[in-house]
Amino acid sequence: MLRLTKKELIMLLPSSGQRPQLENFPSGGVQHRFIALCLASLTMLVGLCGCQSFPRMKSSNRDAPVLTNNPHDVQVVLSKMNEQAARVEFLKTDARIAIDGMPGLRGDLVVQRPDNLRLKAGLMGMSEMGFDLGYNRELFWIWKKVSAPGDPPALYYAYHDEFQQSAIHDQIPLQPKWLMDGLGLPNFRDPNPEYRQRPDGHIDVVAHEHESRRNMIRVITVDPRKGLVLQQAFYNQQGQRIAYIDSQSYRYYPETKVSLPQRVKIHVFDAKGQESKIVVDFGEFSINSFYGNQENLWVMPNPGDVPLIDLSAPADRPLQMDTAEKVSRNWDPNSIQR
Repeated sequence: MLRLTKKELIMLLPSSGQRPQLENFPSGGVQHRFIALCLASLTMLVGLCGCQSFPRMKSSNRDAPVLTNNPHDVQVVLSKMNEQAARVEFLKTDARIAIDGMPGLRGDLVVQRPDNLRLKAGLMGMSEMGFDLGYNRELFWIWKKVSAPGDPPALYYAYHDEFQQSAIHDQIPLQPKWLMDGLGLPNFRDPNPEYRQRPDGHIDVVAHEHESRRNMIRVITVDPRKGLVLQQAFYNQQGQRIAYIDSQSYRYYPETKVSLPQRVKIHVFDAKGQESKIVVDFGEFSINSFYGNQENLWVMPNPGDVPLIDLSAPADRPLQMDTAEKVSRNWDPNSIQR
């Protein structure tokens, strides 16, 4: 497993008693980890798909233009990348999902930056044979719709603030918005960011991130000529790389002057160094074109006849089924969706 050197750790980690600054990547109050919680369900679903396979996304012939003629001016590069990201509010595309090279599922991804995401996928693109996954500013959910022996359909959910204090939280190294972050639309806020020049001409931008129980370092590798996020690596306080995201095969959309990846790979390492990988291939993106009721899209569904399971249950009690009344804060328990 890749480790930062002691010298690099001393340079990057905050001094004792100081809280690291979230300058480069704001949390926005959305601290959730839905991706890791889907690993087991997705693996089971992929297995149900048998030997079905999907063609790879076609490589793009619309390469990103040069962003700046002065790629060595990091502040200019990051400022222009912020300008690009600010042009995007809504994204919609079809997605194909696989784990560790296994055949995948198909579905639709809808994003409203910075806090909302909905992904429905399943066998042959039918979410009824798969899952409904989403999050908003307050909570996240995973509605597993497929039955397996001893594992009936269920809707798992948690409020972000409660989940941070939960038993499952301690077992999961993932951060909340990595799939959205993998789309390569960062928000660099620090006017004097920490960075290092790489021999290949790319730039590593360093961001310190803090959670209620742990500090982390994110290293964002940027192509400064075209303003593309190539990789985001995450390190714990011991300098161990616990995860990284590769954003690949960027395609340029001239109508909005934005580049988006056609493939995102999320690699996660457990305490023993064992790797798990999620690969998401995207089709062509529809940018800032959204029709229909947006508010309902970001509301957790209430399937009615499916148990609701709170993932933020304390360590001293098992996960338990809840009623719609208990789940609801601002949620309409009568909004039945199937």
